[in-house]
Amino acid sequence: MLNMKFEVYKVKREIERFGRLFDVYRLGKNEYGESAGEPNKVCSFSGLYHEVNEKSELRVGSFVRYRTELKPMILALYDDVKTLKVDDYIMLNNKKFKVVGLNDIYQSNIVCDISLDVVDNGS
Repeated sequence: MLNMKFEVYKVKREIERFGRLFDVYRLGKNEYGESAGEPNKVCSFSGLYHEVNEKSELRVGSFVRYRTELKPMILALYDDVKTLKVDDYIMLNNKKFKVVGLNDIYQSNIVCDISLDVVDNGS
């Protein structure tokens, strides 16, 4: 059986030691439910930025080509990020990242892994 307070303490200690602060922004909605207007700051949280390998395959006819890409993610305490939603934005090193997934690890409500995609602004 896990001692939940101790598990939270261990994760919090590592995030405080090696993590950084992230600001989360959300676009406003118009009367039709579409994204519009200036982004509003939703919250700030501390987390550990990391990247994982994601494998994909491209099939063209009978040929298959495999590709490995690095997928950006942030590990954070669950209580700090429970207000986040998919399609929120995070700025990191002058790059805009879109939140594409929130994964409550082991459904424990201790830590959350946030999946990100880089937003290409065309430049």
